[in-house]
Amino acid sequence: MKELLKHFVCVKRTSMHDVNLEVFAFDYDLTWWAFLIDAHERVYSRFGGSGDADPASRLSVAGLKYTMRLVLQEHERRRNELPPPPVAVRRPVDLFGMKGKCMHCHHVNENFYKRETPKPRITDLDRLRFLPVPEDVGLTLMIDAGNRIERVIEASPADKAGLRPGDIVWQVGSVPTRSQGDVMWALKLAPKEGRLALVFERNAKRRETSLELAGGWKKPDLSWRRSVSKLKK
Repeated sequence: MKELLKHFVCVKRTSMHDVNLEVFAFDYDLTWWAFLIDAHERVYSRFGGSGDADPASRLSVAGLKYTMRLVLQEHERRRNELPPPPVAVRRPVDLFGMKGKCMHCHHVNENFYKRETPKPRITDLDRLRFLPVPEDVGLTLMIDAGNRIERVIEASPADKAGLRPGDIVWQVGSVPTRSQGDVMWALKLAPKEGRLALVFERNAKRRETSLELAGGWKKPDLSWRRSVSKLKK
């Protein structure tokens, strides 16, 4: 890890007050998440993810190193590109106040829900700010290589699309995928129903397929999520 870290500038944030939500959009019910970006805030990868009560269920040092290596390769390829256009700044401290108080990730969701009219309910899945997990489309991804398939659930959209264990998922929809977090973000942007394009690699050859998503495929277990606990009452 020390050798890899020489190529990165590491920043640790312990409060969400001043984080730009237009750049750092992720699943705010998590304990730990990393963004791998360049100096212009171009996001190369999102590393993290949960989907159950164990915040480390999709995390490993080996998995982080795997994603970091892929990001370094991509950064080298794109370092001479023009920077992306700047995005608007939208910070929790401007939206919700709470200045001087500790603001954890889950507070972001909780405050969004407080502002919404009418108030969302636990069944309003389209209005809740969670990230779908790969298992929702039939994929179990490796912990130590987050875009490599470990298992495919029989008769799932992934199975019907022809995906198999050992395949490497390089893009879902418009999102390049170098980690489980990237796949989860791509599924967040996916349609509620319809076709979702996917690029994968098998036997050193890249191929294209698509996932056929039926209505209601985003049906997560929300029981562990702190930010929606008040909506259950």
